[in-house]
Amino acid sequence: AVADQPAAETRMDLRNYGIGAQILRDLNVGKMRLLARPRKMPSMAGFGLEVTGYDDLSAASPASPR
Repeated sequence: AVADQPAAETRMDLRNYGIGAQILRDLNVGKMRLLARPRKMPSMAGFGLEVTGYDDLSAASPASPR
């Protein structure tokens, strides 16, 4: 969990999200569905991005078509 991480590591994660968020906005992305486990990302709203849902790829079986 984020609360378990050192403060410097948490700041680095948020900075990395910020760069990606700016790129997505430049590409006119506003809403998105993420291929990840659900997690809180309140900073995305500050960039005008909305996460509409999640698809957890780890739940898919190895035999599933890709």
